[in-house]
Amino acid sequence: MAIKKSKDLLLRQYLYEYDFNSVSLNVLLGILNSISSPIFNEKDEINIVLRLIEDKPVSNLFKQNILPRLKFLNSKIYNLNNEGYNNTEFFIISTKQYSACVIFDFSLAEVNNEAIFVNFINSKKIEEILKIILPKEKFSPERRENISLNNAFLNLIKFNENSVKELNINKIENNNLEIINQNLKRDEFLAKKSRYISHEIKNHLSIIDVYTKIIEKTCDKNKNILNASNIIFNSIQNITKLLSSLKNFSDADLNVYNLNEVVSETVSASKELANSNNIELITDLPDNITVIIDKDKFQNVLLNLIKNATEALKETNKDNKYIRVAAQIKEGKISLTVENNGDKITKKNQQKIFEEGFTTKSTGSGLGLYICRKNLEEQFCELSLMKSTSAITVFEIKMNEVK
Repeated sequence: MAIKKSKDLLLRQYLYEYDFNSVSLNVLLGILNSISSPIFNEKDEINIVLRLIEDKPVSNLFKQNILPRLKFLNSKIYNLNNEGYNNTEFFIISTKQYSACVIFDFSLAEVNNEAIFVNFINSKKIEEILKIILPKEKFSPERRENISLNNAFLNLIKFNENSVKELNINKIENNNLEIINQNLKRDEFLAKKSRYISHEIKNHLSIIDVYTKIIEKTCDKNKNILNASNIIFNSIQNITKLLSSLKNFSDADLNVYNLNEVVSETVSASKELANSNNIELITDLPDNITVIIDKDKFQNVLLNLIKNATEALKETNKDNKYIRVAAQIKEGKISLTVENNGDKITKKNQQKIFEEGFTTKSTGSGLGLYICRKNLEEQFCELSLMKSTSAITVFEIKMNEVK
């Protein structure tokens, strides 16, 4: 006997209509606003069929922005919040001249505040969906199958989603740059203060050294006094060395971490940006490598390298675009590489990419790779461009393993 599928399961089948089917919350809210706009000039009857989980941003948008305006129109609302669906939500508009549908589910996406979705505008599929949701109701039949309109709308969503992701990453980068600038200013102040204190201490040490030598000359070679004088002299030397070490002051918060876990977190945060640009993001990481790093700073560096690789791949027409993050033990050190198959970096630029202020972007600051290298140096790691050919470009981070 055939098993009858639930409405929830039937609706979820539509969520996989497109290859690109993941959007952030803000973009989804924009979609709902966009498909709702045409109905506010409608004179015919408007049917709204919806299921929006209560006290969530999408439900609040409907209550605050759309519902109050519907009261002035010839509208009928079918609210199916209590119909036994799981996490699937939908918003459907049906009039004689216009129809639109969005089905979405926040529980299916791998990233927080992102939803798997599908949308249709003026499509016969909307009639199919309404028959699943409200089989006993009759709506105006949709005779048009506007595939071009749906593809155009989907492309706009793709562009908007990609722009939002890049904007979020740029905000993170700008925040990181601001924090770095604040740290640099603080370090500069502390360095100046340290130099002043060091200078004053050295002056007093010089006075002690002079009087120690006077005591040596006037003690008639008393062994106890000479021995004490020698101890004082050695102490002066040690203090001088310690004062010199202040020049190497760093504010890196170093702790022990599993490299796989640190890298996997960063890759997960970057995955949607790569997918939205048709780039495969691959990892090849051993489970048992342990390192001493500043986790936040290290992840910012890795995020910057992945973002740079994504931007490089966007500029190329190659097929099968990918970014590979891999790690291995090499010559007694850990080698973490970020590889992509974008276009080659010119030999001239290869020599300059880590210089402060150098950039090939029209809106770039030229600080990204320079700051990345400085951050890693504070963690006793090294960043370099391993190679860049017409086939692949590889950046490498070398670090010490904790055994």
